[in-house]
Amino acid sequence: MNGTAAIAPTISVTPRWFFTGWDNAFSNVTSDLVVTAQYQTAFASWATSSGVPVAAAAPTADPDADGVANLLEYAFGSSPTLATPASVLPAVAPRTVGSDSFLVLTHRRRKATAVVTAYQQSTDLSNPAGWTPLDLAPVVTNPDADGDGLVELVEVAVPLPSGADPKLFLRLSVSE
Repeated sequence: MNGTAAIAPTISVTPRWFFTGWDNAFSNVTSDLVVTAQYQTAFASWATSSGVPVAAAAPTADPDADGVANLLEYAFGSSPTLATPASVLPAVAPRTVGSDSFLVLTHRRRKATAVVTAYQQSTDLSNPAGWTPLDLAPVVTNPDADGDGLVELVEVAVPLPSGADPKLFLRLSVSE
């Protein structure tokens, strides 16, 4: 009927994108109308809901000037508008289990996220091309790090090289 509301089309939902609305209202349709679904990345939706101004919402921006970029705040489950305490940041420490020695990287991980984390190792920090990927799945050590069900604590353990002066460096890469 002319001038009545139309039925909304079915939207597709993915973990990486959030539906934010339609580009046209269709409550009073009087002629053919094209309606396009509007989506926002999960990261952009988080930035908006966290109160980050649009001008400071880029993944590499740091609106709270704590040295932690927005994408890392998102991945680690911290606030982009409040200074992040050191206890929330990834940590690397040696660990011995029996006679085996490991270097362990521990970090927080937002459970419902579309970010990709990758672990890398190197034995020489003077060689930027010396980082190699680690094909390790992180182990969840605390499934509810904040008590709200949103963030877990995970770790990867890499055996230390044998020898008198073993050197091993680990790093974590986060991307959308």
